Amino acid sequence: MILAVSVCASLFYAVICFCFGLLSGGSGMFEQIHMLLYVFIFTVNYLSFAALLTLFVKRSGLSIIIFLAYIMLEAGIGAYINMKFNTKIGNLMPLQSSDELLPLRSLDKIKSLVNQGSSASDIPIFVYILASLAFIALYYYLARRKMLQSDL
Repeated sequence: MILAVSVCASLFYAVICFCFGLLSGGSGMFEQIHMLLYVFIFTVNYLSFAALLTLFVKRSGLSIIIFLAYIMLEAGIGAYINMKFNTKIGNLMPLQSSDELLPLRSLDKIKSLVNQGSSASDIPIFVYILASLAFIALYYYLARRKMLQSDL
């Protein structure tokens, strides 16, 4: 189910990008085609985490609240780690690693203004991809283990 929804979301993203590309003149429409893979990884990561959470928390309302609270908590912890140690290692947290695959360009400009004196090194994009895939594999393993134990 997670893979099906992720494929549909990625295809929808591709259609929207194609339409906007045609409307804006169509030149260079396929230069950012790798972003389609990033959208797929992003979607699988978030949906896998949500599915894992719902396996451990049976009440749907509570699992939604925990999910949203975790997103905010993770963003805060990641930002604190980045600021405290003057590094980008806080961006490798479970959901943040896939968030970094799809950066908001306007926020990048603001971050560069704020961190002008900062010497934090940038992490290569393949590290974010590997981290995201590792977390997806971990979610799958934990979910499979939980489902096998519950069915006994």
